[in-house]
Amino acid sequence: HGLAVARWLSAAGIRPGDTVVTCVPNWNEFVALYAGVSACGAILAPCSPVIGTIRLCETVGLLDPVAVVVTRTDQVDTVLEADYQGLLVDIRLDDGRCQHYEDISLPGSPEAAADANGFEPVWSTEISTILFTSGSTGAPKGVLSTAYAHEYVASQIAACMKATAEDVVFTPIAFFHIFGLCNGLLIALMNGARLVHYDRYTVEGALDLIVQEGCTVHLGVPTMFIRELKQSNGRLEGARLRTGIIGGSPPPLGLIEEFEKRCRCRLLPSFGMTETTGGVTYTKLDAPAEKRYVANGEAIPGAEMTVVDEEGNLLDRGEQGQLIVKTPGMMAGYYHGGPVVPDEDVMNGWLATGDLGFVDEDGYLHVTGRIKDVIIRGGVNVYPNEIESVYYYRPDILDASLVGYPDDELGERTCLFVVLNPEATQVSPDELRAYAKGRIEREKIPDRIVILDAMPRLGASKYDKGALKSMLVDGSLD
Repeated sequence: HGLAVARWLSAAGIRPGDTVVTCVPNWNEFVALYAGVSACGAILAPCSPVIGTIRLCETVGLLDPVAVVVTRTDQVDTVLEADYQGLLVDIRLDDGRCQHYEDISLPGSPEAAADANGFEPVWSTEISTILFTSGSTGAPKGVLSTAYAHEYVASQIAACMKATAEDVVFTPIAFFHIFGLCNGLLIALMNGARLVHYDRYTVEGALDLIVQEGCTVHLGVPTMFIRELKQSNGRLEGARLRTGIIGGSPPPLGLIEEFEKRCRCRLLPSFGMTETTGGVTYTKLDAPAEKRYVANGEAIPGAEMTVVDEEGNLLDRGEQGQLIVKTPGMMAGYYHGGPVVPDEDVMNGWLATGDLGFVDEDGYLHVTGRIKDVIIRGGVNVYPNEIESVYYYRPDILDASLVGYPDDELGERTCLFVVLNPEATQVSPDELRAYAKGRIEREKIPDRIVILDAMPRLGASKYDKGALKSMLVDGSLD
């Protein structure tokens, strides 16, 4: 199917080095597009299927793609209003202003067979994807990655989890994010495993798929595993899971141990970024439990990591500072609309990650948070992950995210946003503040707790802390 897409794209004028923008959910069509664009030697730039009109217009203007693939009418409107002159393709839409994927990609159709004679795949060794960061520290940036970086990282992850063609890989992470694309889709393709993808995550739907499809590998962010534990009702205990990768943010203490005991499998913590093709550290399947439960893995073969202080001085093992990394999966750079130039955050091949953590005596990484997320309250450093972990295991809480806001007296105060479990007994903000007494230091107890119906999110289901801070500053919560 992917080769049929490649043949048509080639006949439509797509050449090596051209860019194809997609706004496609975790559908089978995305997998075929990924393979087809790659076989043309072109560059895939996957965007969120629910991308806003302003961001889509900016993306098309920045990347100047030869083709754009959409799945919604408002996306068609936006692209055409931007005076786009390239190839516009829709999927499952049948918009008369577009060419239809269903017509051009079916093997054996006249369109798919066009220019098939003599067509040979062109597997690029240069830039293969432009992936956008989640935007957790500002506007999303387009990261240029090579086919080699994707294949190298995916092969190392597969080795850590001992992936085989017998596996069934459950990937509820969006394919437009490096976690879903490299750790999920590509690992399954490279190992001949069956891929079970999910385009709109819900806990009930995920639990059903895990059991019904006999999934053996589960990718996810901590929130997914937490919610599945709370709402399992015995389903996880009957699943065939043998392993899984947990990433996106540091998991709260105790989560991995509880999930493993309930599911009789091994979760493998990891650390990576879009800029490193997701691959810096991974936990091996045979790593000792005391490391799996608290650390974020060891550096993959070929990767290096160390920790520095605010002046850039190297710190010893066990000392906390900013993590800097060097890896074969390193990006070629950020896309700025012109030639690729080295990024200021990458010096001599080393990337300043913006993450806080330390490396222990055995070489395992421990990520403690983001530098920009640390809240300084009256001279005391408050790390959001530490406070959020206190609340994760209350059955009445589904989500928890701590942010800081300005205060004349203390410099900053803290606010914990939570989403309550509708099936649990409801609780008040005062009761939740009281719950923290004795569990954390008094000065770290949230100054304020706000209950939301849903948590704003970025890519890969990360909490949008910027949006939460805006709620506090703009007075919308008053």
